[in-house]
Amino acid sequence: MLHALSLITMQKLVLLGVVAVALGSTIYAQRRNQTALNVDGISVHLGMPKQEFVQKLGKRDINKVAPDTCFIGKQGVITVPMVQFTNDRISYAELPWPTYDNDIADAYYGAVTALNQEGFKNCDVEAFTKMNPDGNSHSVVIACGEKSTLLTRLEMNGKHYNTISEQLGKENFDCTNR
Repeated sequence: MLHALSLITMQKLVLLGVVAVALGSTIYAQRRNQTALNVDGISVHLGMPKQEFVQKLGKRDINKVAPDTCFIGKQGVITVPMVQFTNDRISYAELPWPTYDNDIADAYYGAVTALNQEGFKNCDVEAFTKMNPDGNSHSVVIACGEKSTLLTRLEMNGKHYNTISEQLGKENFDCTNR
């Protein structure tokens, strides 16, 4: 009887061990395959601790524009990466792709190619317009889970500006109320 009981206990322990190894492998694989964005040479992912990001950032220029939002790069440069934090963890990152002579074809090709190279193929596409007193914008977003590209044509003071960016997470437009 004691032998049968210890055999059942051993079987349960082995089963528990198999489940633990499988769960650990899954968690490791998920962490290893996290969607990332290269922000000024730093691979960032959603949930990355702010302290880890700042440590990797080193002596690069940081411009804080809201309590939890900063731009990485020299002040006054239009196309610099942006990072937002929620509860001291990265919740959004944006990497602008430069456009030369306001021509977005190469930049858009590069951003979409980056998505494809990371295995993103099934994505949602949405177009939208924002109208405000400062100017109007027409945008197209290609969303592939946590990662997306945003193409925007901004009309302001009679001039047109084209921008494209690669994004990770969802931007919080009201960073002051967290």
